Amino acid sequence: MTETADRERSRHAAATAAAPRERIALMDCPIDSVTFDEALDRCLASCTQSQRPHLVIPINVGILMAMRRNEPLRDACLAGDLLLADGMPVVWAARLLGGRLPHRVSGVDLMARLLEAGGPRGLRVFLLGAEEGVSPGWSGSSPIVSPASSWPDTATAISPPKTSPR
Repeated sequence: MTETADRERSRHAAATAAAPRERIALMDCPIDSVTFDEALDRCLASCTQSQRPHLVIPINVGILMAMRRNEPLRDACLAGDLLLADGMPVVWAARLLGGRLPHRVSGVDLMARLLEAGGPRGLRVFLLGAEEGVSPGWSGSSPIVSPASSWPDTATAISPPKTSPR
């Protein structure tokens, strides 16, 4: 990203973060009506303008269906700071119901762009639920981290204990 583009993105991020939020209700789940760039800007702004953690949740059809029968998941999703339409079926369903979601915002693609933009900004990465051993090798081997980014010693992970299947 060029310095001029980076400055413009920062200016746009500040304006976007302060902008009122439009959310579309789909199956009782409020999904933010944002473009990919708006989601990226909001995420970067939240990383630099606040000391509290922010929860970004990519909402796909599987998550929507699971929310109906899993109350803790539903509560976690509803507490999210940014809920994204992660899949065209979510976008299409919202449009059929009269809502305006500009397009899908893939969680994987957003993470890749955040990692690309975050390294030069000095942001740190925390992976919750990663398998043991992922974090030490992740920073240098992830195909989604830009080779120009410097991520050594900034990735941390917590691995939950493995449990036997029920």
